[in-house]
Amino acid sequence: MTSVNYLIKEIIAVLGALKTEPMQDLLLVDAIKKAKEMHKQEIVNTYIIADSESTIEDAEHNAENYYERQFKKD
Repeated sequence: MTSVNYLIKEIIAVLGALKTEPMQDLLLVDAIKKAKEMHKQEIVNTYIIADSESTIEDAEHNAENYYERQFKKD
């Protein structure tokens, strides 16, 4: 579970169902998607920096594979 997914789960547990308008729902979903993508990019970038022995292309590929193996279980 990623930190973003954990936060979403905890917010739902604490606040329960929110009474929002449809547009607010769309904006919240969009914000969650952006937060998840930002979190993924942080992990991928860190992996690329740590993988100093590979070419950039290989490091990017390895980083994407690492992310998929570790975090796509959510």
